[in-house]
Amino acid sequence: MVELEFLNHLRVGIGRRRFSFWNLPMRLVRRFGFTLVELLIVAVFVAVLTAAVLPQMSAAPDNPQVQVLHYNLTALRAQIEHYKLEHGGAIPQVVDGGLSQLTAATDSTGRIGSAGPLFPLGPYFSGPLPFNPLDGRNCVVPAGGYPFVLATPEGGWLYDALDGHVGANTPGHLAD
Repeated sequence: MVELEFLNHLRVGIGRRRFSFWNLPMRLVRRFGFTLVELLIVAVFVAVLTAAVLPQMSAAPDNPQVQVLHYNLTALRAQIEHYKLEHGGAIPQVVDGGLSQLTAATDSTGRIGSAGPLFPLGPYFSGPLPFNPLDGRNCVVPAGGYPFVLATPEGGWLYDALDGHVGANTPGHLAD
């Protein structure tokens, strides 16, 4: 019965009935557009996503050099901890403005030598130490202790030889 009624609406030119969207029964009319509830659900979903992403974007440093600084500090700190694990808690020592025990093979006492059975540990970096991107240097300057309070003119990295803490030797970034 419904099908016949629908077909009668589709017949054009027979009798007085002509095809028109407005004279179709409501159960046969397809809905076009969105309801207010659907639009509100989408708006709430977009607001939740924005609220989740916005704090992460605003917390990121604007300066890419600061991002590289944080990455390099994380790498240095991780490799110093790795060295400490493999050497019974001993920390690498500053020699000639660098941490050569991190860039060369060592034995369990920290002596540097050629990689092999006598010097099986390390190197912890496959090249030189990472550079401080804010001053372009990778020298290591021994500091009196952590937290660091004063940057030195040498630049590069500040290093606490008592606990192995490393930081940027750059004013404004001593606590990074």
